[in-house]
Amino acid sequence: MERLTVQDRMEQFTAELKTEYEYSYRSIRPIPFLEKQYPVQRLFIEGGVEYLSKDQTKHQHRWQKLDSYKDIFNKNVMEDNRWIIEGEPGSGKSFLTLQLTYEWCANDEESCLRDVDILIVVKMRQLSGVSSIYEAIKRFVLSKDSKFSIDDIEEILSEAETSLVIVLDGIDEYPHHSLSNHVMNIIKKIILPKCKLIVTTRSGKVPHECVDWTNRVRLTGFSTETQERYVREVLTSGNDDETLNVIKEWLPSTSILYEFYQIPLIFVTYAHLSHETESELLHFTSMTSFFSHVISSFYSHFDNKMECANMDSGFVTSEKHNQEFNRLSFQGLQLQSESPQWKKDLLINEIGESFIETFISIGILREEDRISNQTEETLSNSEAIKIIKFYHNLYCDWYAAHYLADVIAKVDDPDIKSDGDEGLEILEDLDPFTFQYLYRFACGLNPTCAKHILDYLTHVECGDVFVMLCLLEQRGKVDGIKDNLREICSKTLQMRNQDTRVIQRSVLQLINIAAREKIPVSSLYLFESFQSVDVLTSHIVLKSQLRIPILENVEQLWFEQNGHEMTEIELDGILSFIAKCKKLKTVRFNYSLLPVGFHHRATLTSLNENNVEVLWYPSEVWYRLNLNSGTWQHKICKTDLTEEDYFRVVSSFRDMNV
Repeated sequence: MERLTVQDRMEQFTAELKTEYEYSYRSIRPIPFLEKQYPVQRLFIEGGVEYLSKDQTKHQHRWQKLDSYKDIFNKNVMEDNRWIIEGEPGSGKSFLTLQLTYEWCANDEESCLRDVDILIVVKMRQLSGVSSIYEAIKRFVLSKDSKFSIDDIEEILSEAETSLVIVLDGIDEYPHHSLSNHVMNIIKKIILPKCKLIVTTRSGKVPHECVDWTNRVRLTGFSTETQERYVREVLTSGNDDETLNVIKEWLPSTSILYEFYQIPLIFVTYAHLSHETESELLHFTSMTSFFSHVISSFYSHFDNKMECANMDSGFVTSEKHNQEFNRLSFQGLQLQSESPQWKKDLLINEIGESFIETFISIGILREEDRISNQTEETLSNSEAIKIIKFYHNLYCDWYAAHYLADVIAKVDDPDIKSDGDEGLEILEDLDPFTFQYLYRFACGLNPTCAKHILDYLTHVECGDVFVMLCLLEQRGKVDGIKDNLREICSKTLQMRNQDTRVIQRSVLQLINIAAREKIPVSSLYLFESFQSVDVLTSHIVLKSQLRIPILENVEQLWFEQNGHEMTEIELDGILSFIAKCKKLKTVRFNYSLLPVGFHHRATLTSLNENNVEVLWYPSEVWYRLNLNSGTWQHKICKTDLTEEDYFRVVSSFRDMNV
């Protein structure tokens, strides 16, 4: 392009970026079939945000609450200039990226990007065959008629490097198994080392090249308060108290659905459907019935839209195409893990163009452009490759579950000649902790399939929890499965630090269901997962940042923290929590070092009144807390632990944990 001054080129480049970004953030539909469109700032409600803090003296990493996403560049909290923003599917990573884009374009003085000259946002899933970030900007960010060349872009970014932010959105969706050398060189600060780089990815899918980055931020979803705020500010504009109260009544209607509502994308879908269909969602008691209604609502809205336009929706598809779509969804999960995608022309050959276009219009599928490898000279004439993906991974789980349920149910069909074991082998490649919704939907869709899945899960480590949740999907209520619930709760339930949030959340859900049915839980074992007690809310906070409320039905609580030296303040928080759990009779501390005594009189009195036994096992000998004196005693002989004895315990403990 014509040579301009550095300042003029920068201003023109920035203006082009802002023009293109505006198209992406100004017209958003919360649900694809809705007619009404919103700008991102009208829809954006901030959910929970955490950052991974590092205790350099103890070499420990802990997730801690971050006041706001606007603090991610706060050097008092996080150092260096490379960030990972992670979260589960639907947690709002891409939506946060849109909000940041809007703030930069609007010159928002409160934004963390207020001093940034250039913001580059690239969707990683588009970058198949792209050799550099500069080429990606030319192809996917700037308009097709932009006069800036790839060389121009490289020069401009180099000039603005100290005031440049690059966002690589969805690095887990990068179309190759390994990152390109150019992208890796940006990550490693070989290219553009002084720029700020943000990478977004699904939790559990952080590239191994990025694990040791200084700055990690995690989106944790919508709390109940955030959900209410969304309804008030987005749906009712703060004026419709009656609607707000109705939806607030629906939210706690079943603990089975509680975790669903914490996913922002699912809650937004739920809230907008609720706003239109009034009380229909009130009576659902399982995820399967809830999600079935969501999908049916999508279909109905699309049919109504076509009817109002005097058009045939074309939605009546053949059973053959439905079954084929279910099969492709399932195989996509098998082959491509959690984000299946297909070339549109190949998918048309499988299930037909009408089927695909209908599902795109409904909002179940979405279409994206990918550009095959071209030289810069042919960029303007290059043809895009059409890629089809699910709008959200849960939709894929839903249709894949239909195929799974059908295959498993046929194992017992005498009219179908098949090896029963061969049919059940389909489960071996599907980790229930990765595909929990696939399993739960399949159980809810077909009782025969559920029987085989439940048998399979009983032989999987930690499978007892999923057995219970899958049973609830099948029947909706616990009336017929209380014996199963009692059996599981008679065993020790574990929440280990190495467990995923899915597993930990499932254990909490199981405890809540048992409490509602007044079924006691024999023991809960917190293995290296305890972090702190929030004294304001009386919640135990786990290292995963999940919270355990007052336990109404747990009889024993175990804390195992190898090598941890607990302060009296920490112990006070735990024992104050224990004192509020009226059914708790025993608390045990394993392999940690506790204070020489405990002297908070009010807490000791409450523990004594509840007849709670507090036991401590630092390494070799069990001790019991005397609830009258606040001193430790030998558990068996009941003699007091002297100061000299305690120093020996401390010395032995520290020798073992050097």
